[in-house]
Amino acid sequence: MVALSDLVRAETATTLAALRRAGVRSTLMLTGDTVPTARHIAAQVGIDDVRAVLLRQDKVAVREVKGGLGQREERSTVR
Repeated sequence: MVALSDLVRAETATTLAALRRAGVRSTLMLTGDTVPTARHIAAQVGIDDVRAVLLRQDKVAVREVKGGLGQREERSTVR
């Protein structure tokens, strides 16, 4: 059996921690990866909400529902 995985950048967890200190209360990862892969990556870096197995149009739809990227959300994680 051969397993392949994307490497998480070393600075990702540090950057997410800095965002939390700056007031970002929740983080969301939108990915086309499988659910187990997405959860594994999220756990490594401290992302608290994961949406996996998404196509590009699915990611756009989530962005539209969430009110756009780069804006602070005033409520807690949906899931």
